[in-house]
Amino acid sequence: MQWWIDYFNDVDTMDTERFGAWFADDMELQFNNAPLIHGKAAVLGFLREFTRNFSSLKHSHGQLVGDETSAAGEAMIVFVRPDDARYSVRGVTMVTRDETGFRRMAIYADFSEIYAAVQGA
Repeated sequence: MQWWIDYFNDVDTMDTERFGAWFADDMELQFNNAPLIHGKAAVLGFLREFTRNFSSLKHSHGQLVGDETSAAGEAMIVFVRPDDARYSVRGVTMVTRDETGFRRMAIYADFSEIYAAVQGA
């Protein structure tokens, strides 16, 4: 699905305005077991904070299922810190969308290695 690839190419730029253009104003984000995040502004704020310790990231896609309105896909995401330390995380993202943009997104991945490295920095 081209829209999926296009969205993650935008995510990999780490430009919140660019990938935020995909989000509906009232979208919801479920990030692992954290409380549900409501609204585009809150989602973008969360994602900015989550990635602030990294200079780049890159998604390599695995299995993808879905259609034009919903999809779920696996990926290996490589996060790079400013000191060039690299962390690979396997995750799954699920998206539901309509003509207004992404309505709901859920991200499930084990970020414990990244959290440990950032806390130790």
